[in-house]
Amino acid sequence: MLTWPYPNIPPDLFETLTADELVLLEALTQTYLEQIELRQRRPPVTND
Repeated sequence: MLTWPYPNIPPDLFETLTADELVLLEALTQTYLEQIELRQRRPPVTND
C-alpha cells in the first residue's frame, strides 16, 4: 500500500506548489533522510 510521502502537506495543497517550492521541498526531504541515515549508523569499533 502506498502512503502519501508528505503527511504535513495535503495532496490538494501539493498541487499548488510552485516549481521553486517543489525544489525546496525535495531538498529538505533529502537532507532529512540523509540525517536519519547518519543517526542510524553504528559507531566505528576501536581497539581501546
